[in-house]
Amino acid sequence: MFYQMKQHFLPIIFILISSFSLAGQRTVFYYYESRVEKGDGILSFMRRYNLQEYSCNFEKFYELNKIKKGSPLRADINYILPLMVYEYDGKSIRSSIHTKDLEQATRIKDFNDDLVKKKVKKQSFLKNKELWVPYSEIYCNPSANLKSSPKEMLNDEINNLHPEDYPIFGDKYRKVKKGSDKLKGQVYYIESGHGGPDPGAMAEIKGNIISEDEYAYDIALRVARLLVSQGAITYIVNRDLNDGIRDEKFLEIDNDEVCYGGLTIPLDQKKRLQQRANAINNLYLKHKKQGVKIQKALLIHVDSRNKSKRTDVFFYHQNESKESIRISKNMLAVFILQYAKHQRDKMYEGSISTRNLLMLRELWPPTVFVELGNIKNPQDQKRLLQYENRQLLAQWLYEGLIK
Repeated sequence: MFYQMKQHFLPIIFILISSFSLAGQRTVFYYYESRVEKGDGILSFMRRYNLQEYSCNFEKFYELNKIKKGSPLRADINYILPLMVYEYDGKSIRSSIHTKDLEQATRIKDFNDDLVKKKVKKQSFLKNKELWVPYSEIYCNPSANLKSSPKEMLNDEINNLHPEDYPIFGDKYRKVKKGSDKLKGQVYYIESGHGGPDPGAMAEIKGNIISEDEYAYDIALRVARLLVSQGAITYIVNRDLNDGIRDEKFLEIDNDEVCYGGLTIPLDQKKRLQQRANAINNLYLKHKKQGVKIQKALLIHVDSRNKSKRTDVFFYHQNESKESIRISKNMLAVFILQYAKHQRDKMYEGSISTRNLLMLRELWPPTVFVELGNIKNPQDQKRLLQYENRQLLAQWLYEGLIK
C-alpha cells in the first residue's frame, strides 16, 4: 500500500490491527503514518491532523513511536499518528466501525470532511473508501480528558478549572498551593519574547546553543506560578505544552510554541507581535467589561550585545502611562534592594526608560518590558543558566509587579 507524502510516493508497511469496537464486534484498522514538515513540533504536527484536542492522542503518539515526551521530531523518518484508518463499507460510518452512536458517526464524518478541506486528506472516504478515525474518538473518554487536554492549556487562563493543578508548569511544578487570595480579582498577562519559528537572541557556550525564547519562557512560567499562588488570574500569552518549568542548565531549543488560543506563531516579526497584542487586548477588554480594575502585562526578553558588554536587568515603560512608569519604578527599586542584599560587591546599574516598541504602543493594560541581560556575556549568562538564579529573577519581577 502506498501513500503520497510531500509530493512523492513512499512505501509504507502497515500492521493491521484487530480490535473490538464499542459495539463489541471485531474491526480491522491500521495507524496512519506521515512525516513532519520543516519547523514542526509535536503540537503543530498533531494540529495538522486535527488531533490536538485530547491529551490521550499525545500519549498514544509517544507510545506508538517509542519516544519520550518532549522529544524533538526528525524530518527524515515516518511517525505513526494516533489516527486509525478503517475501510469504509459503502453503507455508513456506523456499520464500518460497528457503532450505534449517531453523534459519534457525525463527528467522524466532520473530522474527515475537514481534513479534505485542509487538503491533508486527498479524497473523501466516499471515494477512496478510507475512513480516518482519531484514536481519541474510540479509546478516550472525552469528559475525562478534556480537563487536562492541550486545548484547555491553549485557550484558558491557567487557573480556571482545577485549583492547585496546572499542567502548563510541567510535572515537577504543576502542583501549586494557594498561599493567599491577596491578588484575587486581578489579571496578569505574562509574555516571553520570540518563540515558534523565531528563537530570538542566541549564543554558544562550550558547544551548547542557548536561545532567548527558552530562558525567557522559563522565567515567565516561574513568574506566573507565583502569581497564581496568590489567587491572580494569569495568562501565559505564548506557551509550550511540553516544556514546563525546567531546572536544567541548558534548555533544549524547539519551535512548537503557540500563541494564546492555539494560534501558530508567524515568522514575520510584526505579525507575531500584533498577534500577541490582539490576544492580550481582547482579554483585557473582556475582563474590563466584567469590572476588573487591576490588569497588568509583563513582557520578558533577553538582550544581545557585544560579548564584552555586561548589562544588568533593565526596564522599558509605556510612553506617558503613569501606571506603567510606576510599575517600572517599583521593579527597579526591588532590584536595587536585592542587589544590595545578594551582590554587595557590585553596584546595580539597571535603568528604566521608554522606547517606541510595538508591544508597548499597542497594549491596553499597563505594561513593562524587561531585558534580563546580555545573552552573549559570560557573566550575564550565569543569571540565565542556573535555575536558582532564574527563580530569583522571577521572584524579584513578581515582587515589583504586584508592589
